Parts: sequence; structure tokens; C-alpha cells
Amino acid sequence: MLSLVSQADGSCFASQAGPGINDCTAPNGAHVGNGKNYESYDECISCDCDNGYLNCCQMGMTLSGLHPDCKAVADGPCFEKAVLKNNENKPCPYRYGGTGR
Repeated sequence: MLSLVSQADGSCFASQAGPGINDCTAPNGAHVGNGKNYESYDECISCDCDNGYLNCCQMGMTLSGLHPDCKAVADGPCFEKAVLKNNENKPCPYRYGGTGR
């Protein structure tokens, strides 16, 4: 399928298939049927196909502003969690921020 229009706005993007095409093609080339969802933990994206329009948003979060006693560790392929540096089994009790991937 040919992508005629593509736009990005930070953590989300959309593309449109050619005229008269109701199915979509994911960024990795996978077929996404009309009305179907597509998730990829390799790409950390979640997409919906609606009449040839593929709307995707990134999944996950990158933590920031961590207290010096805390660190970020992987919590699955697309997510992080804040834990204490001296004990990764305990969550960070301090405030911190995060941004979408």
C-alpha cells in the first residue's frame, strides 16, 4: 500500500493509504485490516486502522528528574520504573517526572 500523507506530532503519527484502500500498513510493513488494532513492542507503538488511515502513538515512558537516591530500570520492553539505587526491589519514594517515548 502506498502512503500518500504522513504527519507527526511528537509521540503520535498518522498515515493514509491510497485512494479506495481501506486496510493499512504498519511502519514495519505488517498488514493491518480496517477496524483492527496493531501493537508492536519492538517498535513501542500502538496503532488503529480506520478506513485506510493508520493512527499510531508510541507506548512507554522515559523517566526524568529522579532523586539522587533513585534510578530508572527497564520494566518491560517499552517502560521504565523508578527504584532505589541501593535496593532495586523497592520503588523510589520521591517525586519524579517522565515523558512519552
